[in-house]
Amino acid sequence: MKTFRKLSILVSGILLVLAMGACDQMAEPTNSQLTTAESVLEPNAQSATGVDLEGTVWDLISIAGINASGNGVFIEFSEGRVSGSDGCNEFSTSFWLEDGTIILGNTFTSTLVLCQSSFSNLSSQFQDMLREKGAIFSQNGKLIIQTDQGDLVFEAPQSATLANSKWVLNFIRNQQGLVSTEINQNILFSIVNDKVSGDGGCNIFGGNVKIDGAKVHFSEIFAMENSCDNDQVNEREAEFFAVLENTASYEIMRQSLTLFDERDEIIATFSTTDISSEAITLFVGPQQVDCEGVMPQKCFLIRKSPNDDYTYLYDSIIGFEWEAGYEYELLVKVSEVDSPPADGSSLLYELIEIVKKTPVKKQV
Repeated sequence: MKTFRKLSILVSGILLVLAMGACDQMAEPTNSQLTTAESVLEPNAQSATGVDLEGTVWDLISIAGINASGNGVFIEFSEGRVSGSDGCNEFSTSFWLEDGTIILGNTFTSTLVLCQSSFSNLSSQFQDMLREKGAIFSQNGKLIIQTDQGDLVFEAPQSATLANSKWVLNFIRNQQGLVSTEINQNILFSIVNDKVSGDGGCNIFGGNVKIDGAKVHFSEIFAMENSCDNDQVNEREAEFFAVLENTASYEIMRQSLTLFDERDEIIATFSTTDISSEAITLFVGPQQVDCEGVMPQKCFLIRKSPNDDYTYLYDSIIGFEWEAGYEYELLVKVSEVDSPPADGSSLLYELIEIVKKTPVKKQV
């Protein structure tokens, strides 16, 4: 797997060997027993699971009854091993099936990436539940592993496309390696008709993009020149724009995007979320105001009708270049994010058209 190989290199090839706890007393099968998922299943066990696991890949959509879609957690079964990602690190271990129950081997290999708390908590819970001896079966096209802590529910993956998707930053490479913090969740981009637009975390931006197979080139990137009060936000935005400038190729696996530089090294990873949208009219005021969402920032003044009072818009409008001293009438696509990142907005705003731009002499 290309991404797993390169991620391992990026973390200096270190593999963490995790010993299972004392509660896992069952001996691992010998190599002769670990051939494929199909070969280790007894006929009654095969019918109990209702699915041939060999060569299949599954995305996690629910963990103990909580929606987990879009977090990049998946498992893959191949030749007596289960591998995948816990949303933070990639892992691999042996497995076998016994009377409709999945049992994992005592030894895990895993990459070592420092993750933000929201990813880390999900990762730990997922691995704890996966290591339990649990019943495994297929129901309505979904793969379910039942554990004492609740059910892990998976579905077959459906890959997103680079264009016409919203991509939210997960990991970005800097001098410390691949890093992920809550700041990353405010950085996103989308590509439509060979144009890229998005939010760098402090400023909205736009530019051109050329896609040729697995190659991609971003060019003529422009952005507003606001400076945020938080130095970390400014630094991360600069790192993100540098990523776009240095991107040479990409890879998409299900809902996850990885960008590579000319040396074929990972420089950033992103995830996409399912969205539903509608077009609305917004009136944007001639000045921005100080406000505080996740952190101190500048907010647009907006209203849905010329007769309404202005309210604050804490989000950016992707593709919209605001200029002080003008009131705007905009046609905007508002997208509702099905699984927004922690502390992230549940709505995305994207400019469709500037209907009217009117100079205003007096500030509101």
